[in-house]
Amino acid sequence: MSEIKISIILPNYNSEKYLQQCIDSFVEQKYDNKELIIVDGKSKDSSHQIIRSFADKYPNIVWVQEPDTCVTDGFNIGLKYASGDFIGFLASDSVYYADDIFESINLSYRKVKYDCVYFNAYSYYTEETIKSVKLRYCGYEFNRDTFLQKMCFVPFENIFFHKDIYQKYQLDADYNLSSDIEFYLRILENRLLGFFIDKVSTVNIYDGSNLSMAFSNKQYDQWLMVDIKSLFEGNIVPAEKFEIHKAFIKGTYTVSKKFIRDVENWMLTLIEANNRTNFYSEHVFKEKYAPYWNDLLIRGKRYGLWTFFKYASSPLSKKLFLSSGKKKVKFLYQCTIENIIK
Repeated sequence: MSEIKISIILPNYNSEKYLQQCIDSFVEQKYDNKELIIVDGKSKDSSHQIIRSFADKYPNIVWVQEPDTCVTDGFNIGLKYASGDFIGFLASDSVYYADDIFESINLSYRKVKYDCVYFNAYSYYTEETIKSVKLRYCGYEFNRDTFLQKMCFVPFENIFFHKDIYQKYQLDADYNLSSDIEFYLRILENRLLGFFIDKVSTVNIYDGSNLSMAFSNKQYDQWLMVDIKSLFEGNIVPAEKFEIHKAFIKGTYTVSKKFIRDVENWMLTLIEANNRTNFYSEHVFKEKYAPYWNDLLIRGKRYGLWTFFKYASSPLSKKLFLSSGKKKVKFLYQCTIENIIK
């Protein structure tokens, strides 16, 4: 069997700091049937000189100088030039950890014809106050339930999709800071065969200047939005629903009778919009939908919320817990924190 071709797309903008090391790690891959598509039409630092030095030397490094609007748009531009059987993303502040990553993909694909293959990663935080190297273990089944439970357990640098996936889907540049999560959730509406290789493929560097750290609050809001937008017609989440969801997830609220009812109505909206009520059974609702539901509903004063929904005679308890009977427990008794209801 001939070697599969692997295409890597590297969007870049003024990222000279790690760019040389990043491209070197591609060149050092001990695999011949590969190509690197670098998309950079706007850099003002020394990035273009670095890119040119590689593109002039290596025929399998292609420099695309189309101007892009963001990293996600740059990746989508790169897709037009990629000719590989499998396509991966490489951030300009990431490097391949080992020189046999592409060979591992080729060898495994000979045995199992999968839709995507993914690896572990090292997250390298360089700022003095948080300097550390953390292993990001990604050895979970690549499906929607696991993804919702673990929340984006595979960094985009560490997963390679078959070209057929990108012929059907592209990343959404409207969610530039969370386009990987939005993409995963969208494609996982259908069953994909993912293959996990238990080795580290990249070191992803966080020095405070990359997007996820520089715009962490905006990225967090985007995460919340992409997590729920598919539940609504036209992917349009009403502003008031998003604010309730955001306050609930971030814990920026004061528990009150109104808040309890707002959350209750919000959960009912999720159930109806999602059109799979059985997914919200007592144990699955807490353990599978997403980790923060369980986290927020069983810790501290919020435990009162869960017991209220479970035992009180309310629309949500009737929807979720008909099989458990109508055991009525006073809300004030369940909430041990004084003055929880104002």
